[in-house]
Amino acid sequence: MRSLFSYLFPERSSLTCIQSGILTYIIDEYCYNAAKFTIYLVKDMCSIHKSFYNRPSRPIISLMLLFLLASCNENQYQLSNGSKVTIPDDNGWVLINFWAPWCHPCIEEIPEINRLASELPTPLVAVYGIYFDPADPEQLKQAIDKYQLKFANFSTEELNLPVAKPSMLPANYLINPDGKVFGPLLGPQTQATILEALTLYKSQMD
Repeated sequence: MRSLFSYLFPERSSLTCIQSGILTYIIDEYCYNAAKFTIYLVKDMCSIHKSFYNRPSRPIISLMLLFLLASCNENQYQLSNGSKVTIPDDNGWVLINFWAPWCHPCIEEIPEINRLASELPTPLVAVYGIYFDPADPEQLKQAIDKYQLKFANFSTEELNLPVAKPSMLPANYLINPDGKVFGPLLGPQTQATILEALTLYKSQMD
């Protein structure tokens, strides 16, 4: 966060019109590109309206925040624990696992997906699950607890998905840092088979 903040604002003194805490919150809570554009717009307004330096204008800052929310891209997704994640991830590859309780092979591969989520072997940086069937948050929580999933799951209320819903289960997708989707890998997978597929996909991009 500090490096990103320093990159955007090498001269923090020129931004006394908005507290650094607000800027940090904006960048952290919402998406990078919209935050960057919004903050530069505020910087321009600060340059024009010198009175901003000593007396921040809450209405105008509020308008900037509303613009940020409206212009934010669709790369953020809601998890069942209430947090948000960004996919693709600039830091590495992301694994998406579709599962359902009625899918016996899905349940069989959960320990392997748990291992991947726990160890995150390079270049994998995140593992997320998507519950295949419609369910309310409590049903999802009960299923996660029952089958002992150790990786974060998308909220059942998240309608926007980073990959297409597969026609059969089990299904796993891999997404590289550029947002290219590979898969689905159909059928039960192990840590080894997923890493083999990742290595193959990665070699195709090199």
